[in-house]
Amino acid sequence: MQGISAIDKVECVYTACYCEENVWKLCDQIRQTFPQELEFCLVIFISNERRCISVWNQATAPSSWLPVLWDYHVVLLYCPPTATPLLFDLDSTLPFPCPLDRYLAEALRPGYPSPDPHANLPKSLRLIPAAVFLTTFASDRSHMLASGHYLAPPPAYPCIQSTVSRNNIQEFINMDSGYGIVLPLKEFADLAQARRLQTVVKSAADGRVSSNADECARC
Repeated sequence: MQGISAIDKVECVYTACYCEENVWKLCDQIRQTFPQELEFCLVIFISNERRCISVWNQATAPSSWLPVLWDYHVVLLYCPPTATPLLFDLDSTLPFPCPLDRYLAEALRPGYPSPDPHANLPKSLRLIPAAVFLTTFASDRSHMLASGHYLAPPPAYPCIQSTVSRNNIQEFINMDSGYGIVLPLKEFADLAQARRLQTVVKSAADGRVSSNADECARC
């Protein structure tokens, strides 16, 4: 496969600990260079009610077999109708892009217990069409401030703003009503294994929120 799968990780805009902005920049890169592929791209926010999730094979992990604990994580899914779904994670040590099945098994690991009990609440995924994310997402980076200081150095470019908001990142992190659709990780993985992801793409484009894989699959 050519095109989007040939994007070079080293050429992507990247700032550590600002995964949502990194993915926004990646979507913008796709919009400019492969606009015909944008409709097959979904931005995925991963979190849970506790805002504590384990993700394996991350570059900042203390060792190769331990996960990183994130309050949330953001990645990009490319899901064309007739090709293997690919996952883009700029913080991962897995291939870039990575086949979705491998990323699920080796990075998100549905049903696999975390070594940290605080991170064992099941993960949920918010899936937003990339085109919608580009026109709605906004962040003033205030979530990265503590006592007036940034928890990690911010990107050098200006804050991402939209006509919708100056700061709505919490609407994407929260796993209740909001943009796109929300699915538990296990149900999303079941849909991926059953090769039903096109129904997820359609549901996300329709903005229909569902917490049930069977309902989503019938959309």
